[in-house]
Amino acid sequence: MILPPKWLERAEKRFHWIAIPNLGIFLIALQAMGFVFLWIKSGSDPYAADSWKRLLELNPQAVLAGEIWRVVTFLTIPLSNDIWMIFVLWFLYFVFGSLGRAWGDFKLTVYFLIAWVGAVVASLVFKVPVESFLFIETTFFFALATLIPDYEISILLVLPVKIKWVALFSATLMILIPLLVGDWAYRLYVLIASMNYLLFFGPGFIQKIRLEMKRRRLG
Repeated sequence: MILPPKWLERAEKRFHWIAIPNLGIFLIALQAMGFVFLWIKSGSDPYAADSWKRLLELNPQAVLAGEIWRVVTFLTIPLSNDIWMIFVLWFLYFVFGSLGRAWGDFKLTVYFLIAWVGAVVASLVFKVPVESFLFIETTFFFALATLIPDYEISILLVLPVKIKWVALFSATLMILIPLLVGDWAYRLYVLIASMNYLLFFGPGFIQKIRLEMKRRRLG
């Protein structure tokens, strides 16, 4: 298992007061509120929903023009507009709950704050609009898949698949492909917005690689 770096333990002793209790429930509530808001405003009209979403998204030009609320409201844009939102909320509850039990409130809070601040700063600096909570949520999923890679989840409630393979597929679509074919601004955005995962798990991966290289030399 790849564990978070030791600096987090030191930081927790010093800054434990920043921990947000029930952070996962709060983020799920934001998603639910966003879903209800769009449903009330647009009903089943997808065009109206898209129009209201544009009011909530993290648009860097709009933020710099004074629409500061967007640095928060993009977190409320739901990952689904229909009945599948029930499964989305359940999955978020599973991910946040599992990470909360594994890490505790402090580490979960720090992980979120790095992702949120990174996404906002990268969006403003590189003029990349953020249209949903998806990328941040995916970094939480990657963290869980790193901690429990062999845990099985059911795709479409039928097909059991180990969580590490779902995470690998998601990473290919959301990170590797954009890094290969996206423009330079979006590449930098992806790297900075993924900084929470890199800071938490990068040192562990490096250590694991070093130990494996040492084992092969001695073996």
